[in-house]
Amino acid sequence: MDKNQSEKKIPLKSIARQKLSTDVANQVLNLIREGQLKPGDRVPTEKQLIQELGVSRTAVREGMQSLKLLGLIDIYPGQGTFVSKDRATSKLFLHLLGSNNTIKKNILLEIIELRKILEVGIVGIAATRGTREDLGKLGQCLKQHKYDLDHDTYPSQGDLSFHRLLAAAAHNQIMLDFYEGIFGLIKGSMIFTGEIKDNRQTGFHFHRRIYEGLVSQNVQKAKKAMIEHIDWIESIIKKKTNKDFADAEKKLL
Repeated sequence: MDKNQSEKKIPLKSIARQKLSTDVANQVLNLIREGQLKPGDRVPTEKQLIQELGVSRTAVREGMQSLKLLGLIDIYPGQGTFVSKDRATSKLFLHLLGSNNTIKKNILLEIIELRKILEVGIVGIAATRGTREDLGKLGQCLKQHKYDLDHDTYPSQGDLSFHRLLAAAAHNQIMLDFYEGIFGLIKGSMIFTGEIKDNRQTGFHFHRRIYEGLVSQNVQKAKKAMIEHIDWIESIIKKKTNKDFADAEKKLL
């Protein structure tokens, strides 16, 4: 055989390997979607998932943590893991995940309209009512968010918690209850813009600006940062293609 022929470079494409934790999460997610696991049902134990799926303990724990962050399951140490009983939140989020990409984009843009009204108002009130304790919790969220960025952890607990704690810092129980009731969909709009690491970094900078407005009790500064934050999210959603949504959903878990 000709030496040059034997050494001829053959063009091959790399094969993307899905994270095992994603496969674990998807299998449990499908059981919830199909109704085989209902609100309050116990999810198969860690040992069962390891044996049935042939994966490591780390893959199972990471997969379950992803579903927990999405609000689809609750993990109680020493008791087990259960499908969330918060049916309103989980149903809304499952609807978002299960929609076709055109409907998904429309849903997300409608959520953005709501966030512009609700969250800009919330941050304005929080800038005047937020306590030292509230600011301390928000500061810890920023630290967690930064840690997750540095370790490429997605979705970030610090990112997701920041907005909920802002709502609590307004010290209006009716407003907080309303916000919590729709947080499943708000969380969707946050997650579907964070699959790209550069976007997650930009989101962190907006959170820091909002926090600085709260610390200085500068209502206009805090509201301006929130408006620009939500406008930025809206611009990302408007540019998304069907492939972008499909890729985001794969990275979600």
